[in-house]
Amino acid sequence: LKSAKARKIALSAWSAGYGAVEQILRSKDGKDVDAVILLDGLHVGYAPDGSLEKGGLEPFVDYAKRAKAGKRFMYVSHSSIIPPGYASTTETVNQLIHDIGGSPKKGKPRKADPMGLELNSTFDAGNFHARGFDGNDKMDHCAHIGLLRDVFKSHIKPRWKTPKGFAAKKDADKPKVAAKSDKPKVPAVDKPKKPAVDKAKKADKEKAPKPRGPVASR
Repeated sequence: LKSAKARKIALSAWSAGYGAVEQILRSKDGKDVDAVILLDGLHVGYAPDGSLEKGGLEPFVDYAKRAKAGKRFMYVSHSSIIPPGYASTTETVNQLIHDIGGSPKKGKPRKADPMGLELNSTFDAGNFHARGFDGNDKMDHCAHIGLLRDVFKSHIKPRWKTPKGFAAKKDADKPKVAAKSDKPKVPAVDKPKKPAVDKAKKADKEKAPKPRGPVASR
């Protein structure tokens, strides 16, 4: 539809999908993104001195600052996986937190977390939220996908105040039934008439003596 337009835009990514989010945030369209959700997926390389390469984090740090100020929303999660040769999500998320002036707090496992995830750290500042979890295996990495539903339910839905759609009318698909007054009139079927009876002949017939049968001999 030519008149259709997006009310709000959110970008979500898991694992290496953060690369696409990075490119969008760097583009001119990045200013229209209202929410960013990164699930165990934010990596950069190491600088020669062993620190994280700040260039790859730059668009995410800028967005995190806007989320902290309440202008945008950002949710990031990390596992405890240590990848070979590049920074882990634990390192990058903690760097984000540090760059917006905070430090993660120790967390406790919660029954509500999906797929056996065990919380170990949290951080909240404005609309910026970070959650760290135990686990250093493939399934621990995949389990972060289960967080997306709760993020939308707990944060995005109340933030966007999405209007309810209009349900189709219950009788809309039903065939229209003609009203009684609209029904065509069908002529009644004539019932066969009984032949007329001559009452005088009927009376004479009833008065006539009935013939008697033979008398039995004794």
